[in-house]
Amino acid sequence: MNCWKTVSITQDIGRFRLWILSGMMMLFYFLLYFLVFKTFITEVPLVDYGAPVLILCLGAVIPLHMVLHCIPVWMLGKKAIMGIRMNEWPFLYFAVKQPLPKRVSILAICSPAVFITAGAIMVSILFPHLLHYAALMSAFNIGICMHDFLYFKHIRKAPRHSFVEEYNDGFHILCENPALTDKKAS
Repeated sequence: MNCWKTVSITQDIGRFRLWILSGMMMLFYFLLYFLVFKTFITEVPLVDYGAPVLILCLGAVIPLHMVLHCIPVWMLGKKAIMGIRMNEWPFLYFAVKQPLPKRVSILAICSPAVFITAGAIMVSILFPHLLHYAALMSAFNIGICMHDFLYFKHIRKAPRHSFVEEYNDGFHILCENPALTDKKAS
């Protein structure tokens, strides 16, 4: 296996720009989600349970996001770990020690955005009085997913049978070099 591409979103874009991009995406998504549901779906009055419930709901998004990243990897029978990095600030992360096939990597990257958004839509339809909580949780998750979306953009362009291997600040896209394997065979 040879390294086809090395990707580090933090180095390419910068941490501050990622925070700004993530915040703008959260705001835009919340406004769009809330306005669409409030305008076209429901006219039920909203019920507010206070700041502690909101903080609890938003705090639950982060570990749920991490678990949803790990589930496709665990279903493949590989080991994925979650933890907290304390070197810069408390930061939840997940890591896979061995290279993963491209399809599994895409599933692992996209699963939090798909499942949390789908769950928020279901909550908004079934319990329209909780629309604002579902919209905030979904928007917060989409903001966290901004990093994932940028990784997805790079992995999607990788060759079909490639593998993705993580390192501390990003990942390597690995694939077989047919020129090298043909030389070994002859």
